[in-house]
Amino acid sequence: MSQALIDLDLFDPGGCETPPLPFNPEQIEVIKKVVSGEAFENPISGAVNGALNGLDNAFDKLEGLNLTPSQQNALSTSGLADALENASSIVTDFSNHSDRLSGVLDSDGEVPGLAGLNSLAKSFNNVKNAIDGNPAEAVIDHYSAMFSGILGPGSSAFNAVNALIDGDLQQVIGELEALQPGDQFPDLSSIVNSVTDLQNDITNIINADNDFALAAVDYLAKVSLGTSVLQMAEDPCFGQKLLQQIGSPDIKGLLNL
Repeated sequence: MSQALIDLDLFDPGGCETPPLPFNPEQIEVIKKVVSGEAFENPISGAVNGALNGLDNAFDKLEGLNLTPSQQNALSTSGLADALENASSIVTDFSNHSDRLSGVLDSDGEVPGLAGLNSLAKSFNNVKNAIDGNPAEAVIDHYSAMFSGILGPGSSAFNAVNALIDGDLQQVIGELEALQPGDQFPDLSSIVNSVTDLQNDITNIINADNDFALAAVDYLAKVSLGTSVLQMAEDPCFGQKLLQQIGSPDIKGLLNL
């Protein structure tokens, strides 16, 4: 029998005290639920899963159609099967994306999870309002755009996806199932375009969320550089001398260099 790599019985903890945490029992319970994965749920998972099931069912029905060779060729060249397959793939990507925004899934290594996104959005929101905002005006929301996939835009997009699946797509599938030998094959270009358009809409939401996060990282990095410039201006031996060489006339005027 192989030995365990971690042995928790190397030391006798008898007499040791449990270090106190600065949280009340309710707060500790919250942390426990986060650790166990029970704390979060994807608010649009029902709509996303409904879209996945609807697209997969439509694809399966296409695969099971009893068509003549010429009708099957017309179906193949229409691009409907490819459009449904591509849409199902992007909806799967969106499912993972929205789960990550919701805290249901952790970071995938390329983009941060909820903890990182919240920290980034909070910092960006605060700094953006402090630098660009007007103290006499209301605070502007620079936070929620990083979570559009699970907020209004995402919900609206999947309402449209499911309306298309339950409406026009099912009608087209029904027409194809009713085809008889010798019947004229219907023009599927409209439904193919509709499925492709919704696929593009979903892709755009994913990209918009991620692009906003990347833009926030870039903005905060530049703000950090700006604070470095202020610190350089306070260093007469080195920083000021460098700024006198690389600073624009406006910057040198503002810093009295």
